[in-house]
Amino acid sequence: MASFLAPAARRSLLETSILRPLTTIRQRRTLMTLRSFSLEGKTCVVTGAARGLGKEFLTAFALSGARGACVDLSLQSGKDSIKHISEHVAQSSPEYKPELRAYSCNVTSEEQVQETWASIVSDFGKVDVVVAAAGIVENFEAENYTYDRWKKMIDINLNGSFLFAREAGKYWIEQEMKGNLILVSSMSSMICVRPQKQAAYNAVGRYPREIFATLIGNA
Repeated sequence: MASFLAPAARRSLLETSILRPLTTIRQRRTLMTLRSFSLEGKTCVVTGAARGLGKEFLTAFALSGARGACVDLSLQSGKDSIKHISEHVAQSSPEYKPELRAYSCNVTSEEQVQETWASIVSDFGKVDVVVAAAGIVENFEAENYTYDRWKKMIDINLNGSFLFAREAGKYWIEQEMKGNLILVSSMSSMICVRPQKQAAYNAVGRYPREIFATLIGNA
């Protein structure tokens, strides 16, 4: 049919059916990320997000359009992290302002984890992704590593991951929805790193991966 139209009419039809919708899409999407990588409409929770890997995870989520919960021991550190992330996002997408909130939580406390989780769900309405990235590393010879510090390492790096994973799993089952759980492990649990002397960190680094594998196997 288009072949019987005058050239001016064909140009008008093309602009109406193709070019204008594309312009509308460009105006609506302010993010630089590819549509296939978009997390718009998703809520992502990241523990240990005030610095390090946790902060980088939250930054990536924000750049992809997700709303995010920055969970860390220090509320002020969490707020500082959010400020820096927002500034970074603004450099690539000036018109977009990510919705990020900071939460203070000691991941080794079952009560605090439960309260923080409830606050996040209340504030955002839902949770789609959880990244358990809170963790510490210490370099000590094993023979000089005190038992109290050993227990602290396990409490933060292992128990903290389990507590948030449990809350996420219970929530998704109750809500009958699909979610994404990411537990951060360490390559140091699979190789002998040198010259760092970190027997506790290396040992504990393996278990988040085992928790995840067991959860998948029992799903």
